[in-house]
Amino acid sequence: MEIIFIPKHTSDDLMNFPIEEIESSFLEEIKKDLEFLDADFELKEVNLGTGADWALILAVLNGVTTVFLLGDKIEKGIEGWLKIGKRLKSLFQKTDAIYIDLEAAKLIALQYLAERYDLKSFSIVKESTEEVLNLSGMLGDRKPWDFIAKPFSIYFLTFRINDNVKTMLAVRSDGKIKELYSYDENFWHPF
Repeated sequence: MEIIFIPKHTSDDLMNFPIEEIESSFLEEIKKDLEFLDADFELKEVNLGTGADWALILAVLNGVTTVFLLGDKIEKGIEGWLKIGKRLKSLFQKTDAIYIDLEAAKLIALQYLAERYDLKSFSIVKESTEEVLNLSGMLGDRKPWDFIAKPFSIYFLTFRINDNVKTMLAVRSDGKIKELYSYDENFWHPF
C-alpha cells in the first residue's frame, strides 16, 4: 500500500529539509498511525511538481498489501479491516494533501460501507482505475505504473454486501467517495 501526503503546516519544511529533520506534531501522529498499520513502513521524499517543485512524503506499507482479492468473500475479520480503514481515514485530518493507492481506497471504501450497512460479509466483484493524470511523461524518474506517477486517480469499486446488495463506489485518490449505484438483488426481479 502506498500513500502520498503532506503533514499539516509542513509544506515549506519539506521543501528545505529532509524528513528526519522536520519537527511536526502532525508528522509524529501520522508516523504512529502508519506504524499501527505496518511496523516496517518506509517514508521517502517525492516531488509531484511538473513545473515548480512540490515536495511530499511517500509512505510505503508492505505489511498491508493485496487487501482484498477480486471475488474473495470476506466473512471473518471484518472488524479488523474496519479498524485499519478507520486509522487510514484519520490520516486525512492530519494532512494538507493526501493521495491513496487502490489498496488504501478499498479500505476507506469498506469503512464508508460499514457506516451505511450492517456488514456480515462482503466481496469486491469489480474494480478499475481511471488515471486522471500520469506524470511519468513529465517526470522521467518514474515508470507509468508507479503510484508516484499516477497519484491523481479514481478507483471504481463494486462491492457485494451480505450476499444480496451490490454497491458501486467511486473513490478518488484524495479520499472523496461517491456512491454511484446500489441495489438489492432480491428485489430486482419484476416477477
